[in-house]
Amino acid sequence: MKIKYFKALSTFIATTAAMVLFQNCGNQFLIRQDLDQMNLSSCDNALEHVFAEKIHPFLRTNCSACHIDGGGGAGHFAVENKMIAFRDFMSIGIANIARNATSNTHRPPNTGSHHQATVNQLVADWSTAEQFAELCKQSQSQLDQQSSTAGFLTISRPLNNVLRTNWVTISWDLYNDALQAWQKSIIPAEFRIELRYLEQAGQIIGYEFRNPQLRLNSMQSIALRGLWISINSQRINDLTTYRQINTTITTNGAWINLMPQVGNAFIMRQTNPTDQISVKFEEIKMLDRPAGGTTPTTAITYNDLIGTDPTRNVFRSSCLNCHSNTLTRGGLNLQDPTQARNAATRILNRMQSATNPMPPGQQLPADRIQLVQRWISGGLQ
Repeated sequence: MKIKYFKALSTFIATTAAMVLFQNCGNQFLIRQDLDQMNLSSCDNALEHVFAEKIHPFLRTNCSACHIDGGGGAGHFAVENKMIAFRDFMSIGIANIARNATSNTHRPPNTGSHHQATVNQLVADWSTAEQFAELCKQSQSQLDQQSSTAGFLTISRPLNNVLRTNWVTISWDLYNDALQAWQKSIIPAEFRIELRYLEQAGQIIGYEFRNPQLRLNSMQSIALRGLWISINSQRINDLTTYRQINTTITTNGAWINLMPQVGNAFIMRQTNPTDQISVKFEEIKMLDRPAGGTTPTTAITYNDLIGTDPTRNVFRSSCLNCHSNTLTRGGLNLQDPTQARNAATRILNRMQSATNPMPPGQQLPADRIQLVQRWISGGLQ
């Protein structure tokens, strides 16, 4: 079974390499930097190829009347910029796009059953690419256990000193306190969080948390994403606040609050003096600094969100139709930096809302929402 598995993977890698060598003429493919900005891995090269070479031309020909900037359609998957198009295509999904492309009522004559054969082939090509990508990722996950810190879990700490009113600090030395032996001596950083008992009408009903902080003890940078808290080795799925963490830290030796603009988080559960706490990062890894010792430019600023760079200007592209100098629905003007900063957390919460999102109708793609999250995590610059 293993021989067949790795033989298939080798065939896929060789095939992908051959396609790149044969057809890589300038900007036919998304560049590696684009994929990194979209949180895609090298295993997604097959998806990238099928989209760039087959699906994107079809969308440009048949969908560019609506699904571009200012076109009014849901998702900008028909814009000329392949990175933006691919991002929105991945968010909406090929099934939804295929259904509308073959609909006789969606936008005829640009859509309709006359596209059925073409769309069926595009869906089949995409499905094949997805299978190859999944096979690659399965293999990569085995390598991760030797060379990466995806899913970094700490050892447990006792909670026998938690108080009702005063906050106590629980901390971990990530270099030594990894639960898995193969993850020890990799991350030169410390993590801490404050907590106390959660009370209601004089009764303890759970735990309350605040100020998740990390201190980097290295001249490298550190990237981390998604924080989970576990009590007695059981992950608290209801505590979703810290899952939003997605940041890069470049400051050495200083405690950095990972969510400075977010209030306290809490969980309601029966407490016990024998309770223990542990934390897990969905991903945490060390990054090399650029040559010359300069700091990576990973921060998102207000000017980015309001500017002209289509990979960052989420406020300009998605919000100014209703929240600008000329129209201030809800009393919010995002062209006023003070108003934008004061409303930052509320803006993020509405963007993340599954039932009442902003902009109305459909949630923005996750990587667009992360731009606002990174702006907040970086101190609202």
